[in-house]
Amino acid sequence: MSLPKAPREDRSAAGILVKKVKEITEKISFSPEARWLCASREPWVDTLPNTAGWGTVGSYELVNEDRDEDRAYLHVRDFSLDRLPEKAELVICALGYYEAYLNGKKLGDGVLAPGFTVYNKRGLAHRFDLTALLQKENRLTVLMGNGFYNQSTPDTFGFHNAPWRAKCRFKCEMTFRYPEGEEKITSGPGFRMHPSFITYQNIRSGETFDMREKQYSGEYMGPVDGWEASADVNEYCGFSLENVTLETMPPIRKCGMVAPCGVGGDENRCVIKFPVNMAGWIRIRLKGERGREAVLSFVERDPFMWHAPDLKPEHINQFHVHKEFQTWRIILSGEEDVCEPHFTYYGFQYVIVTGLGYVPDPGDVTGIFVHTDLMPLLKFECSEPIFNRLHALAPRTFLNNYHSIPTDCPHREKNGYTGDGWIACEYAMYNFDMREAYKKFLLDIADDRQPDGNMSGIVPNCNWETCNRRVFDILWSGGGIMIMKHYHDFYGDTDLLEYMWEHLEAYMDYVDARTKDCLSDVAFLGDWLEPGADFGVRRTDPPLTNGVLYTAYNRIMAGFARILGRDEDKWLRRAETAREAVCRKYFASEEALSESSQTALAVALELDILPQEFRKTAEKALVGALEKEGMHIATGLLGTRYIFDALLHAGRGDLAADMLRQTDFPSFGYMLKNGATTIWESWEGHISLDHPMMGSYDAFLVKNIGGIRYSFREAVITVPDKNAGVEWASTEFASPKGLIKVKWRYEGDRVRLSLLIPGGVSCRVLRGGKEYLPSPGENDFLLE
Repeated sequence: MSLPKAPREDRSAAGILVKKVKEITEKISFSPEARWLCASREPWVDTLPNTAGWGTVGSYELVNEDRDEDRAYLHVRDFSLDRLPEKAELVICALGYYEAYLNGKKLGDGVLAPGFTVYNKRGLAHRFDLTALLQKENRLTVLMGNGFYNQSTPDTFGFHNAPWRAKCRFKCEMTFRYPEGEEKITSGPGFRMHPSFITYQNIRSGETFDMREKQYSGEYMGPVDGWEASADVNEYCGFSLENVTLETMPPIRKCGMVAPCGVGGDENRCVIKFPVNMAGWIRIRLKGERGREAVLSFVERDPFMWHAPDLKPEHINQFHVHKEFQTWRIILSGEEDVCEPHFTYYGFQYVIVTGLGYVPDPGDVTGIFVHTDLMPLLKFECSEPIFNRLHALAPRTFLNNYHSIPTDCPHREKNGYTGDGWIACEYAMYNFDMREAYKKFLLDIADDRQPDGNMSGIVPNCNWETCNRRVFDILWSGGGIMIMKHYHDFYGDTDLLEYMWEHLEAYMDYVDARTKDCLSDVAFLGDWLEPGADFGVRRTDPPLTNGVLYTAYNRIMAGFARILGRDEDKWLRRAETAREAVCRKYFASEEALSESSQTALAVALELDILPQEFRKTAEKALVGALEKEGMHIATGLLGTRYIFDALLHAGRGDLAADMLRQTDFPSFGYMLKNGATTIWESWEGHISLDHPMMGSYDAFLVKNIGGIRYSFREAVITVPDKNAGVEWASTEFASPKGLIKVKWRYEGDRVRLSLLIPGGVSCRVLRGGKEYLPSPGENDFLLE
């Protein structure tokens, strides 16, 4: 039975202050003649409000099940020019994904564009210079895909019922400049549409190609007689989106290629293996009789080769996505077909092929890494081989999880968990230029804020959890505060901080009004995932981690207030009230410290929660907690972020280094021993094998083994104590102010230290209680 349709509200209201957006982003204004175009004359999709929090059971019946509605369409506009202009450009905004072509040639090298945003608050636009590509007769082609704008596959989080969900659409404008003035061609009458060879496309489920119709691609330059006019969305539903800004972060690109390291099986089922776990897709050359359908499934693990044979490839889904998952169906043309996905990406190390009828030659398959093209900044190497191997895991995992937003995993969820995001942001900023990427994500967090101040644990958010008008675990929902802090520490950007202030303040006021020192009435995930905890009893009480972080957030807000010239007293009072509440409940005595978890002690020490007279006892208790676990780590994502620094500051950097050397369970070395090429979500390896949240150890390696602790204010250079067991390290960091090089080596009990310090960087060298002040340029020290 179909439900009665409610009146369609305008789901495109910008909801943010344009004046402030202009200060940090470029607003795009289209001509009034430019129209939003779509492939459907019924562009809205019926949805239900998300009301059940985690999971949206009961809302699946409104999901669009017509696969033809998820076909990718071509939109074509032919135009003639009497003369070539001095300058010509295209400005285009798409809700969903698009590829633009001029005269059969793709514009730009970006893919999966534009970036995923809070679509009912913000659209992203691109500019292309058309000058050199124009001729007398021209064709502009736009190939559209759904992306997260029209997520039709049901998922746990309710993106199939997102408040913005509708059929994908675009708006564009071409401007031709002549000496006497300019002319424009805008999206609207004159655009014609036709189904493409991509008969199905879905960001989570995958794609279907009918190669019998492969001519209908972006390169198509044939006749368009009889094609239907593209649907004017403005005309049919009054759609508008006032806030369109220029996308300034690096685009998602095809960033590298890798050959398979093995192909095995038979004509019924074969498996293609790649040397590393990756995000992206493959290019494959196929042949076979016309109409044969080959099915490719992308998975992280082969159950016959991995150390847990009871796990099956489909377990990676873990009920997050209903219907088909990470699949690519290719219907052969009968000729040679060279295929590559367009509007989805996969997290995988193996591709399982069925229905092809033969085993592909390895030379016909290429793995392609697809992610936001972040500029690498760091080179790190030291005398400890396992540290070098662990360092290699962190940036690879991070890149696999950056597709215009920082995601938790590239397969089952593809979600912008803000907790995972802030836990990883420090090591990300050492490894990559994150200035524009994190600016975009912080704007997403601001756009996500509800009118009452509430924020979600994932951004962009489809009303998941915020629909319940409760505080979601602030480790996640308050992640924007931590990202903003690290961003400001690295880049010193007060304009973005000024913009974010009202959003972060509103969120903190929302939390304060609904909790008691943030120790109750909060939906908890806690220190996700401590060894053995999973969804059961945790080692660390979630109200403890929320109380500690609420204290830290208020202190950070006080610091922001000082920077912006605002009153900091409110935040300091709240911070002290929360700190006292945490101490009363969890750290009331030295005996209580000895019973605390590794996470509880690490965060209490590093976030300065404890009374000063308890610190030494807490440091000893942390060592004791390690001894109880056989000197193994026993933390989740939050404790892992702080435990290495806590041990270092307690004078036990040797134990921090030893934890990173462990190779039995639970440890990072256990991951390596069992074939990990990216960081696992859980210590057991029973969920995702590609999660950046546990990679925070990499910041410890850079700062305390590599020796560079950077902020926009200064660079502090240190060398680990000899008891850490590291003989030498070499680190190069292309900081925002220039290249910093640090090379050190033990010579007996002394250290030979070589530095390259760029001009404009204030630098201190700390060693053995002494401070040295190197000059800009090259420096050499022999330190006692």
